[in-house]
Amino acid sequence: MDDHSQVDVVYTDFEKAFDRVDHVILLRKLRHLGIHGDLLRWVESYLSNRSQAVVVGGYKSDFVQIPSGVPQGSHLGPLFYNVYLYDIYTCFLHSKFLMYADDTKIFLDIKTEANCHNLQADLNRLSIYYETNRIKVNVDKCQTISFSRKRAPIKFPYSLQNTIIDKTDLVRDLGVYFDSKLLMDQHIDIITDKAYKNLGFVIRACKPFKDIDSIKMVYNAYVRSILEYASCIWTPQYITYDHQIERIQKKFINHLNYKSRKYFDSYESSCDHFNMQTLNNRRIVSDMMFLHDVLRSRVDCPPLLREVGLAAPARRTRLTPLLHVPLCRTNYAQNTVLTRITRTYNKHFSELDLFDLSKPSFKNKVNSLSGAPPGSDVELQCYIEASPKAMNSWYREDALVSDKILENPKFRITEKALNAFSLWMNLTIRALAPGDYGTYVCASVNALGKMESQVSLHRLELSMNGFGAEEPMVSRRGVASELGPPRPGARPASSHLTHHLPPPLYALLVVVLRYFYTF
Repeated sequence: MDDHSQVDVVYTDFEKAFDRVDHVILLRKLRHLGIHGDLLRWVESYLSNRSQAVVVGGYKSDFVQIPSGVPQGSHLGPLFYNVYLYDIYTCFLHSKFLMYADDTKIFLDIKTEANCHNLQADLNRLSIYYETNRIKVNVDKCQTISFSRKRAPIKFPYSLQNTIIDKTDLVRDLGVYFDSKLLMDQHIDIITDKAYKNLGFVIRACKPFKDIDSIKMVYNAYVRSILEYASCIWTPQYITYDHQIERIQKKFINHLNYKSRKYFDSYESSCDHFNMQTLNNRRIVSDMMFLHDVLRSRVDCPPLLREVGLAAPARRTRLTPLLHVPLCRTNYAQNTVLTRITRTYNKHFSELDLFDLSKPSFKNKVNSLSGAPPGSDVELQCYIEASPKAMNSWYREDALVSDKILENPKFRITEKALNAFSLWMNLTIRALAPGDYGTYVCASVNALGKMESQVSLHRLELSMNGFGAEEPMVSRRGVASELGPPRPGARPASSHLTHHLPPPLYALLVVVLRYFYTF
């Protein structure tokens, strides 16, 4: 799409795919793959002489023999099905294909009409393959779509088994609706309409409920799950669609406010009170967790891993990103899945180690590095050395008298040992107020000298402007600045997370200023 090209995709639909697996053909393919002797005879015994009956209303039909199909619900069923179709790749000499269970899609980059004929030739070979392996295709449910932003895309009447395949501008692929221009706006319209209907059902069904947590569980199951399914694929590119999605949860939050007889100045404050995150924040967390899973090989997809590369700048810069972000000429290219995720990581989460942190630890830290509305509790965190034994304290650098901060109803100070040589110093600021903005210093003094780290909290007015080619901004519940041990030769990093919301809402700008020792 970024190159203004065209990709034609053909979606095929099998009729009773798992029930159409021919036992004789399956055994022949197993023998071809090197399965012989007792193991092959065991598989033959496992599949043959099976019978079934139907019971309705206490009446049972006669047993009938099952000449084809694999046992569904078993561990071996999907394996045998994959073996049955393992050689389907021989049909595609020009195009590429993807399969998930019985869903198959064939696609090819179309530059001239000759490419269309090549794709049709692959479909002809696929038709022969289906007939040879006794697979029945429901051609009426097959679809073809051309992904392109050309004003005059190349049109071609593709056919399968001598039947013209229907052309469409919107296709449902594993629960996600893709339009021909990959704008994802129609998918957002569909899921928001469905979520609104389910939200009305939840509010009516939970009317007698008194426990807020129970209402939240029903909402999460019937509404939020719809709005978050495969969000990494369709995350809104423009803030208009972000507001369209967020409006649903705002309505639910208003319902919780009414049920609990509590009212707050902002939507973010209400979310914080009910221990809920905004949907935008949850999508960002989902993006980061997807990146973590790809790099840690929890997502078994080498082509995806190959697309995530480490940055190797030609010359040293003040802030070198960890991950490479390709240059993009269009807004569409900027919002592709891996480009968007790697750019967000480099800008906002680069201090989090993707390769060292476990999945739960990484998720907790992503949740904590965020903006917070006034009135919420904010936790600042810094890393210090614990050996030799040191005297640790926090103080305000910009205060008239820089006395150390003491434990009181406003501030809570804790320490957590990492190992025998280092620990985290935590400062919790309760009920964040305008007077709490400023620079905080965590100091550690021991026999080797003095170590100080600074964290600045700045109050920012938030813009109403949307984003296109600009960087999407972020706002999330809770905030923490984590100062890890300085890397050799590295300069201090900065993180600033904001969100487009109308004044007088604010966010926190968390800036790591410096690390230094004095002797």
